This record gives sequence, structure tokens and C-alpha cells, in this order.
Amino acid sequence: MTKYYREGKLKAKLAEQQSRGINDIPGLYRGEPEFLCEMAAQAPYGVGLEIGVRFGYSIIHWGGARQGRGEIIGIELEDRPLMWRNIDASGLPIDIVIGDSATVTIPQRDLAFLFIDGDHRTKGLKADMRRFIPWLMPGGIVVFHDYKHDRKRYPEFAVTEIVKAWRKRSGWQKLGRVRHAIAFQRPAA
Repeated sequence: MTKYYREGKLKAKLAEQQSRGINDIPGLYRGEPEFLCEMAAQAPYGVGLEIGVRFGYSIIHWGGARQGRGEIIGIELEDRPLMWRNIDASGLPIDIVIGDSATVTIPQRDLAFLFIDGDHRTKGLKADMRRFIPWLMPGGIVVFHDYKHDRKRYPEFAVTEIVKAWRKRSGWQKLGRVRHAIAFQRPAA
């Protein structure tokens, strides 16, 4: 059992989210929302960043698990009214930056948590990884979405191959995988 489940306040947060139907989040598969919240809560105190916010469902859920533990920031390519309505309704202090994650102006920060769910094609994913993974602090956690998708159904998805190659080079600890979400932790200094 992870540290997340042993922390009373965070355990209560997860139970509250589950009672609201956390596993019914558009864009995430069964079990992934709970896993995402667990990984976000297990990460050290500090900034959490999501690439590919879309309508805001995932950032709201993992952001709830990190509330009071650091800034919550999202990067989204398009300005979507539904995203803003969802984030406003959540009441969470979430900052959204609109633009291409590879080039958008955002000051470098020490990240505690990073959720990459943006461009799943080779060029876009590599650009996100090159830019943001070095920002993760020791003990920081990165979660990749759409890992192990069927290449026949999604031929443009390069997440699996790129993440496997990166993992061999990086030596980061694999924390787990639920369906198409896989998490790694940066080694402590």
C-alpha cells in the first residue's frame, strides 16, 4: 500500500472523489482516475503540471488530491469554454496556460508531479519530455497516458515505444501501471 493511502487527509480526499464517481471521467479508462490521484498525492510537495488538459476533468481530480501541496498548472493547446466552466466549478486554484506545450511561455519550475497527456505522436511527445521531465525534482513523479494502446487502432500513438526507450536510458523507478496510465519516479538525488 502506498504512502497516499496511509495519509489520513489524502485518504479522505480520495474517498470523497470516489463518491462523486471518480472512475467516470471522460478520456480516462476505468481505474485510471484513482491511479492518477494516488500518484499525484504520493508526489512530493511542489508544483503539479498537466500537459493536455482538454476539458479539465483529469486535472480537477488529481488537483484535488494535491490541494494545498503546491501550484496546479495545466497547458492546453486550445481555449475551450467547457474546460473553463469545469475548472471554475471545481473551486480549485488551477492555472491554465493556452498554447503549444513545446513552445508556450511558462517559467521553469521544480515540478513534483507531471501528467503528460498531450500530443501522443513522436515529435510532440519527445518535445514535451525534453522540456518538462528535466524540471521534475528528485522524488518527483511523471505519469504518461495512452501507454500500450493498440497500434492498429491508434497508429499515430508512439507513447509506448518512446516511454520504453526513455525508461531504459533514465533508470527511473516504475511505480505502476493501470490500463493506459504508467508512472515513474525520479530517483532521489
